[in-house]
Amino acid sequence: MKSTLLLCAFALVFACTISTLAQNRSDRFRLGSRTVRIPAPEGFTDVLLRFERVAGRLMATEDPGNEPLATHFPVSVIPQFEANQDHDLEFYTKVSISKRARTTDLTPEAFWQIQSSVDREIGALFGAEGTLRNRIEGNAGKGLSALWDNQTSVRIDLPLNLGVFDRGERVISSMVFLKYEVNAKKCSMLATMSFLSVNQRLLFVYAYKTNWVKEDIEMLRDFTKKWTAAIIAANM
Repeated sequence: MKSTLLLCAFALVFACTISTLAQNRSDRFRLGSRTVRIPAPEGFTDVLLRFERVAGRLMATEDPGNEPLATHFPVSVIPQFEANQDHDLEFYTKVSISKRARTTDLTPEAFWQIQSSVDREIGALFGAEGTLRNRIEGNAGKGLSALWDNQTSVRIDLPLNLGVFDRGERVISSMVFLKYEVNAKKCSMLATMSFLSVNQRLLFVYAYKTNWVKEDIEMLRDFTKKWTAAIIAANM
């Protein structure tokens, strides 16, 4: 199960890329023999194909082991990005799936194993030894350097694991806080990472909040719980 958590952890730090799956322009995605629905969060819209420059930024830092299905922005910020795609990303989401598992049926027993692994392993993945952080930093720096045609450095501080806040038959969600620098520009982020079992597929579901305040911790938890419940309900 650690390999599954590792793929998720890579995707957690930086958001999404473009893939052939993005050709699905509705909220329905064909994954092998299964169809999965991913409704947008309330007040959000899928922008995976809408903003090429934004996608390029995020694409450069994605782990190649995952395929994205959707990424969502609040409807209220769409005019800003239509005018200038170089805005900072402040509140956004991503849903992805492991390339290795997109056609593999997930059994209840396998999902239970993932759930039992989260508590034991999520802290170790970002442990003080920095092995995973170093790998993410190198991957992100290389991707951004190629995108911008300029040497780009990425540094990630030790993330703070805020723990599991939602656990059910088809979902487990946790939250982390992290600080990072891109070319010495300091940033901080709250992020939730959820594993969802829907229609026998394992989805990785993320919500990100930068420029956050203390009240955003509860807000992001509630947002994630409501959205993951909506995804599960859409696939029942």
